[in-house]
Amino acid sequence: MSSLAQRAPHEALAPEIDLLLDHAAARISQLGLEMPVMLFLELHLPLVSLFQTLGLLFEPAAAALFGAERIHKIRLMLSERSNIEELICRIERYAIAKSAASAKR
Repeated sequence: MSSLAQRAPHEALAPEIDLLLDHAAARISQLGLEMPVMLFLELHLPLVSLFQTLGLLFEPAAAALFGAERIHKIRLMLSERSNIEELICRIERYAIAKSAASAKR
C-alpha cells in the first residue's frame, strides 16, 4: 500500500482535526494547565509511534465508554507528530493571549 493511500483518510479529517486541536488548546488554557500539558507533550513527543500503537489497542474499550467516532478522531489527531507540535503551538498562543488579556486589566 502506498503512503499516499495510507494518508488519505487522515487528510480527509484535516478540518475536523484542526477543530479538535483548537478545542483542546482552548480547554487546556481555560483550565490553566498550559505548562503541565506542554511539558507532558514535549517529553512524550518521541513516543508518538508507541502512542499510536497503544491507541489502536485501547480504541475498542475507549469507544465503548466515549463513542467510537470521537475516540477515532482523537487517536488520529494524536498519532501524528505534526499534530502534537501544532497542539503545543496553539496552547502557547492561548497562554500568551490569556496573559496579555490579564495584563490589560
